[in-house]
Amino acid sequence: MIDSIRLQKFRSYSDDSFEFDGGVNIVIGPNASGKTNLLEAILVLTSGKSFRAKDSELVKFSAPWSRLDGYFGAQQRIAKLVKEKDKVHKTFSVDGQPFKRLSLERTVPTVLFEPNHLQLISRGPEFRREYFDDILERTQTGFKSLSANYRRALAQRNALLKQSPAHARKQLFAWNIRLSELGAQIAYARSELVEGVNKTIGRSYSQIANKRSKVELVYDS
Repeated sequence: MIDSIRLQKFRSYSDDSFEFDGGVNIVIGPNASGKTNLLEAILVLTSGKSFRAKDSELVKFSAPWSRLDGYFGAQQRIAKLVKEKDKVHKTFSVDGQPFKRLSLERTVPTVLFEPNHLQLISRGPEFRREYFDDILERTQTGFKSLSANYRRALAQRNALLKQSPAHARKQLFAWNIRLSELGAQIAYARSELVEGVNKTIGRSYSQIANKRSKVELVYDS
């Protein structure tokens, strides 16, 4: 549970602090007052990244740096973003111990639900795959590297297809095999995630709907 957070030169905030109670906290304000920016700051401290933007977009306009300080019980977490030429360098501190990035073991379990998630039903399958992969990156050790390796292999295979047919034919089979291996691991991880969700989703939905309901997710690969 988060107890407090301070935002310095983060998004629309110059230097503001917020304290939270132990129960449900409701943040109220007019449009463009920074409500979503506050949620984004909390997610950066807990997971290490924004849910909607690049690091360069998190630093307040024309500011050279940004800093977030949060207390989660007795634990202090700090995130710093510093602009250097065309790049933004991001570092973290957990109870005084510095890190260049937050590994899965150093994240704080956080669930985000925002309006765009309603498009999981209406938008195409790529949006749903990205949503599931994001959950797996936050919960399964090694999946982030697996996903990165697949995207890298896909980019290299696609670049090869743009070359001359004779040259591409010699290497294409090996890249297809590599993509098949990585893709199979990703598909298996998604299937396992769906299976785990189905163990509790029916009971959870019935409690919310206040009636017995049968709900099931199906992963059609």
